[in-house]
Amino acid sequence: MASSSVTPARTVLGDSPHQPKEFNFPKRSFGKKTLVYRSFQSSWFTSWKWLHYLEAEDITLCFLCLKAKEKGVIVTSNLGSCDQAFVSFGLVPIMLASNRA
Repeated sequence: MASSSVTPARTVLGDSPHQPKEFNFPKRSFGKKTLVYRSFQSSWFTSWKWLHYLEAEDITLCFLCLKAKEKGVIVTSNLGSCDQAFVSFGLVPIMLASNRA
């Protein structure tokens, strides 16, 4: 796994997902009535081995989905908006959190 602080380009994928363990993941605000701040947790890399994090964009993508896209197995124009999160928009912490505060 990559351990450098340099984020790989989205178009250049290695053999494994980029999973920075010692990165200070930015917090995002969630909620309308009660504002809650959440950030990506590096422990999620253990739970979901396919996560691919891009520091420059602060997004988490599906590494296997990106590899399939790279090889032409999937075409993003045919994907629904939910599926686009795995290869384009990124998954946000609220989608990955197993315990909500």
